[in-house]
Amino acid sequence: MLAHASGKGSKYVKGRGFKRLLKFKKVRDKSTAYRVELEIKKLPRSKKLSWFDNI
Repeated sequence: MLAHASGKGSKYVKGRGFKRLLKFKKVRDKSTAYRVELEIKKLPRSKKLSWFDNI
């Protein structure tokens, strides 16, 4: 979140901001992070919500 606030994060978030961090998952590298993000985005809404409920 600090990277986004300082201008080093994604341009999308920098321009629009974010409301809150729902869940954080530590991964090895950026490639793995992208892969995890895509897996989550492919889930149906109900499974996404249950994924975030397991915080």
